[in-house]
Amino acid sequence: MLGRKPRVTAVLLLAATLLMLPAMPLQRPRTVDRLNRVDVAAVLDRAHEEVFGERASAGRLQVAVAQLLLEGLALPGRNLGGLERVPGEPWVQVDAVTQLRAFDSHAEAARAYWRMLARICRGALAAFDYGSPEEIARRLYRCWWFRSSEQRYARGLRGLMGQREPSVAKPQRQGRVSPSQN
Repeated sequence: MLGRKPRVTAVLLLAATLLMLPAMPLQRPRTVDRLNRVDVAAVLDRAHEEVFGERASAGRLQVAVAQLLLEGLALPGRNLGGLERVPGEPWVQVDAVTQLRAFDSHAEAARAYWRMLARICRGALAAFDYGSPEEIARRLYRCWWFRSSEQRYARGLRGLMGQREPSVAKPQRQGRVSPSQN
């Protein structure tokens, strides 16, 4: 019976030691991986197929790329679009107040982006397929995706999508009619 007590003590001591070890930190270093527009489109397209079971339409992909360019591509933690920190998930400190989710790959970040849009901004996601930049901005604003000016956000999307501002037709100036023209 005496031989058993040291073994139990050793197991308890080991368990106590393991409990006192610090947990693997969830905060990640501020490394930045830069992607270009073509790489982002490819990552988003593959992730869309993984999340939704089909490739993204050309319009949806164009809007998503524009939105990520607007929100930020060169973000720490391989974060695409500024996805905010989620408790219990890896994260990175960007500045004094901003904490973003950190990802092990851009593919993981792209899947999280599509899932987040589907979960909290389904109306905006639908507008990616057919909506104008103004409609997309309005819907993203309504689901708290951003808090800046809707008009400024829509202008940014429009520019990154390569669209021109809608022009308002100016009335033609009527010149004087001279007596010789009658």
